[in-house]
Amino acid sequence: MAETEAEAATPAPVQQADAVSEPNIYQYLDYRAFIKDRFRWMQSRDPSFSQRKLARVAGFANPGFFNEVIKGRRKLSSAAIGRMGEGLSLDGNGVEFLRVLVALTDAKDTEEKKAAMRKLEFRRNRSFFRRLNQSQSKYYLDLNYPLVRAAIGVCDFRGDYQVLGDFLRPPMTAASIKRYVRDLCEWELVAQDREGRYCVTHSFLEPPEEMKDALVRLQQAWLTQSVHLLSTMPASERHVSSALLTVSEGTYQAILERVEKMREELLELVRADQSSERVVQFNIQVFPRSGGKRNRTLPPDMAKGGAAVASPTDPRLSAAALSLKPCPLAAHPNQARIPDSGA
Repeated sequence: MAETEAEAATPAPVQQADAVSEPNIYQYLDYRAFIKDRFRWMQSRDPSFSQRKLARVAGFANPGFFNEVIKGRRKLSSAAIGRMGEGLSLDGNGVEFLRVLVALTDAKDTEEKKAAMRKLEFRRNRSFFRRLNQSQSKYYLDLNYPLVRAAIGVCDFRGDYQVLGDFLRPPMTAASIKRYVRDLCEWELVAQDREGRYCVTHSFLEPPEEMKDALVRLQQAWLTQSVHLLSTMPASERHVSSALLTVSEGTYQAILERVEKMREELLELVRADQSSERVVQFNIQVFPRSGGKRNRTLPPDMAKGGAAVASPTDPRLSAAALSLKPCPLAAHPNQARIPDSGA
């Protein structure tokens, strides 16, 4: 029943694998159908690949475990999902999406199913991200690595480190740019083409799961730099909006959902962009500034109007602060263009 309801909620056709094409996990709603097709595809490439071999590679004690799963007699635990992914040679993104498919299939009620569908759409939209491995994790330890890499994606950079440094806001020295470019090339996140032009190898990157703490520190560094840019950058070149709101718990959750939807829409907009002319930092912060339970009845004027916006000195404020802070970090190329070699 759970699978039937999920399929009805999303009418997109499910791709089935044949003996030639590799099944695309992001087009599936039923994880059992996917692992069955994935197994057949791996067998078509390696006739010796069997359920017994899969069990050995994945670490399953029972060679018939795979058959029990695809027939619906057994479920995949969290640990078993990781092992199944290893046995079927899935990458990190594939394993994470497999977890979402399992959660969708095993959902016990409508709310769990809706939550799983939201996660499924989120992971589908991020399927074009490249997940970095541990050897590349230093990329997230210094905010200048993403910044320099983004600038290379915009500019016709052929080794003029000082011009690239001057392109950024705040500017960076040629020696610093050279070091960052060298590391990015070593990690295969930037490469030179035959004409000597540096190019990014992947448009979108995603950190490994083990880098969550480092990612939080990186976000803190971005926000700290935003404060500096806020005081040094003309208002005509940036947008900053802040508001304290009084909202119900339901409205607060709705705000979070809409912000997440907006973020995904912006990513899609960037993906569809045919040209890049500047580097822009876009921050989103939504967080509560009080407890979630109201201790008194709101005045009639507030209760009637719902959520209210007031000044920071208004004693009626109680729930959440929302701040959207995109700040351009690089000049338009017409103002600081990286010259062609020999120019």
